[in-house]
Amino acid sequence: DMAAVVSISGRINSGMTRDHGKLQEAIANLQPQNLYRAAGAECPAIDYYQADLIENKRSSPAFEAAVEEALSCAPNLRRDMAERIAESTAMQVLAIGDQDIRVTLGSIREFLSRMIALPGQRTLILVSPGFPTVTREALSAESQIMDLATQSNVTINALDARGLYTTELDASERSKGSGRTMQLKSEYHRSSMGLAENVMAELADATGGTYFHNNNDLQAGFNHLVAEPEYLYLLYLSPKNVKLDGTFHRLKIKVDQDGVKLQARRGYFAAKPAKKKKR
Repeated sequence: DMAAVVSISGRINSGMTRDHGKLQEAIANLQPQNLYRAAGAECPAIDYYQADLIENKRSSPAFEAAVEEALSCAPNLRRDMAERIAESTAMQVLAIGDQDIRVTLGSIREFLSRMIALPGQRTLILVSPGFPTVTREALSAESQIMDLATQSNVTINALDARGLYTTELDASERSKGSGRTMQLKSEYHRSSMGLAENVMAELADATGGTYFHNNNDLQAGFNHLVAEPEYLYLLYLSPKNVKLDGTFHRLKIKVDQDGVKLQARRGYFAAKPAKKKKR
């Protein structure tokens, strides 16, 4: 009945409205972008995934690939200087990526917090090219979003703005260096592309939502995600002997009919009882 289109960057905010034209205009103006962009030399060209391997996972192959790329860009560069450049570049890219993802997840949590007070059935549709959650902090923030959405009965649907994409490096992304370096960079790129969509798939799955991806018909994706279900059932569950410790309990729902697509929550939280106030 009402909707709002809001960008995480804050540049677009239609406000809560029933005006379809205003909403469609806001959607048409959405643009994928990083909130925080790396600055400086493009060689070595290290992405967030490789930076995490170098700084957090202490991966020798990832570091050596960055060093070799730096040496290939400047053949007269000393080995120790190339290592320092690779290290500082990885640290910078990681810090910028961490901040980008921190702001993104924080914004999603803020949207959810504001939706809790709204009446009726509430759905958040996340439109994004994806972002990898590789750190413990990011994974914890993602888990908190799942908890908040599930406890508040907010469904999260997700649409991959990349459409049908390839995991291979294009010509502009190919780096200098040996064949081994190129092979590693391609592997890192494929892994990064896959991880980028995991968070959207997981948020949708955990809240009983739908993830629309690997399809260039984004208009059909929007139509699918905003459509009302053909049949809607409200199931009540009265579990016995369940510890009220705030943990998540999984549920599996089946339909004894072929050709039916089921959309349901994956479980529930056994909320802790509220503490009595001392008088």
